[in-house]
Amino acid sequence: MFWDQGFLKKFKGFLLVLVITGISLMVFAAGFIWWLEEEHKKKDDFLTHFWPDTKWVASKFPVYFILGGALGKINLDGTGLYFIYEGESPIEQFIFSPDGKLILIVTKTELVLYDRKKNKARTIDFLGALVKEHKAKGNFRAIQWAPDSRGFCYELYRWSPYSSQDQFYFYSLKDQQKRRIKMFARGVSSLFWDKGADNLYYFQTETLKESHPQPRHKVKIYRIPLASLEARLMVSFPSKSDALKESDLKPLGIDPYWRETRSASNRVGQKSMVWVSDQKTRLGLDEKDYLYFAALKGQPKRLFRIRKKPLPLVHLRWVPGGRYVVLTHNSLGILVLDPRWGRLAQLMDGQAFGWYEKNR
Repeated sequence: MFWDQGFLKKFKGFLLVLVITGISLMVFAAGFIWWLEEEHKKKDDFLTHFWPDTKWVASKFPVYFILGGALGKINLDGTGLYFIYEGESPIEQFIFSPDGKLILIVTKTELVLYDRKKNKARTIDFLGALVKEHKAKGNFRAIQWAPDSRGFCYELYRWSPYSSQDQFYFYSLKDQQKRRIKMFARGVSSLFWDKGADNLYYFQTETLKESHPQPRHKVKIYRIPLASLEARLMVSFPSKSDALKESDLKPLGIDPYWRETRSASNRVGQKSMVWVSDQKTRLGLDEKDYLYFAALKGQPKRLFRIRKKPLPLVHLRWVPGGRYVVLTHNSLGILVLDPRWGRLAQLMDGQAFGWYEKNR
C-alpha cells in the first residue's frame, strides 16, 4: 500500500508537469501567432508604402489647401508651392465661384473674397470683436454662389448666453455692397438659386400629427426675388417626404441650380466606404480595414491597411482623369496616392484641400 501511494504521488506530479508544460506551450503558441499577425499587419500598414516625396507624380494639377490660417496652392508633383492668403484666424473652408475666378474663404471670424486673377483678397464681413475675443460665438454658413458668379448669399449667425443674432445677406460684386435678405426663418440650410440667377429659394417642412393620414409632411417653398430680397411664400403642399425633390419644382416653373460647392470641409466618418472616379475606377475600405483598388470590370486589389478606430482619413477625392487620389490624414497632412502602383507620399502639411472643377 505504501508503494502504491508513492507511485500515485509521482504519477500526479508527472501529470501536473505535463499540464503546466501544455499550458505553457499553448500560451507560447498563442503569443507566437499574435506576433506573426502583428508583423503581418505592420508589413501591410500604409506607412510601409510611403515614398519620400511626390516627384514621381506625372501631373502638375493644382491643389489648394488649408494650413491653419493660410490658404496655399501646390501642384501634385510638389512644385509651385505658394500661399495666396494668410490670416490670423483659422480657415474653415473655401468655395470657388462657378466661373472659377474667385474664392470665398471662410475663417473663424471673417468672410474673405480672393480674386485669382488680381491675386488680391478683401474682407467682406466680420463676426465682430466679441467673437474674436471669445466672449461670444458665431459663424458664416448657408453660403451659395449665384450661377453667374456675380454675387453670393450667406448667413451670419452670432450667439452668446444672453442673446443671438441671425441675418442673411446678398453680396453684389458689381457694386461691392451687401444687402440684407428679409427671411421668415432662422438657420435655413436649404437655400438655392434658379439657373437664371434672378431668385433665391428655400423650403421648410412641417411634420403633421401622427394621427393624420398620409402624407405626413407639409412642404413650404419660399421665393426671394433678387430685386427686392424679400422672402414670400410661393406654395405649400402635402408630401410623403420631408425632402424637396426636383420633380416638385418643375411644375412650379422653377429651374433649380444645384451646385456641389467645392469647399474644403468634407468629413468622412462611415465604416464602409467606396469612392468612384470619373473613369469609374474605385477605391474602398473592406471589412479588414484594407484600402482596395478596382478597375471598372476588375477584381478588387488590396493596397494596404488603414486602421479606422477612429478612421484617420478625413477627406478623399479622385483627381479629374481618374489616375491619382488626394486624401487628408489626421496626423500626416495631405497625401497623394497612385492606386495602380500603391505609391503614397505626403504632398503638404494641412488640414483640408480642394480644387476648381468647371461646371461643378
